[in-house]
Amino acid sequence: MSGTRPLSKVRETKARDHAPVQPARVAESGVEEPATPTPLERPGPTGLGDVRPAREAWERLAAPLAERKGIRLTIYGITGKGKTTGLKDFLAFILERRLVDLVLIHDVKFREVQQYEGAVIHDAREVYTPAGAPTAFPAVAVMRKSGLDHMPSVEAAARVTLESADQGLRSMLIVDEFARALEEDIPGGFRKGSTNRIACEGFGLGASLVAVKQLPQFMPAEVRAQSELVLFGLAGDGLTHLVDERVLLGKTAEIVGRLPRGHFIIKPSEGPLENIVYKVPAP
Repeated sequence: MSGTRPLSKVRETKARDHAPVQPARVAESGVEEPATPTPLERPGPTGLGDVRPAREAWERLAAPLAERKGIRLTIYGITGKGKTTGLKDFLAFILERRLVDLVLIHDVKFREVQQYEGAVIHDAREVYTPAGAPTAFPAVAVMRKSGLDHMPSVEAAARVTLESADQGLRSMLIVDEFARALEEDIPGGFRKGSTNRIACEGFGLGASLVAVKQLPQFMPAEVRAQSELVLFGLAGDGLTHLVDERVLLGKTAEIVGRLPRGHFIIKPSEGPLENIVYKVPAP
């Protein structure tokens, strides 16, 4: 790319070992109880089984990143079910462990509210300019609208993600909401461009794609079929659509239909479905 400054390569950094969690100690019989007893923990949602902490899910989903591979995640959930809070927690997890070098986030849902922390840019290629180039890694750049009629290009961001991966950076594109990647004048709504390439080729290139969508309708098959599905609460037509498409069956559909806020399950792109329910920490 003439006239542009490539991003610097990053040395691999070994993640710090984390001390194991110590088991809780139970008081021996005969020990005097405190004057003010500790309130009992609220039990998990009825019928959801043993609810596990979200960090266990993040370890599983982020495992390829440790091997410098790309991941593909599709996150579904209706408004208010906690999918943005969950994604923020996942992002914090991978940044703390330096599992990614460059994250580009398409965040235009709210005009006045920036949902994700990071340096604000209005076009993905600003990271190639002296003013917009990251000065430290891992780096997070958040694409925002600059005016009423401006919309940052998801396709351009996907291209930068691929180019960065080609330079050796572990790169990730997050699109919230993924409808911004679809175009009304294209049959099926999905251009066979860089976003599609990340979905199909990103694993080996070290380029990752995270697609966030409220409803599963009109989701390109290239993205959905090759992604790990992170399912927060769905209902109505959205849940019916996944059942009709045989993405969810029987017990799994019932679980997704009654997930409380902040709870989710994972449907892997390959392998058996375990129906384990995970819970995201409260923001």
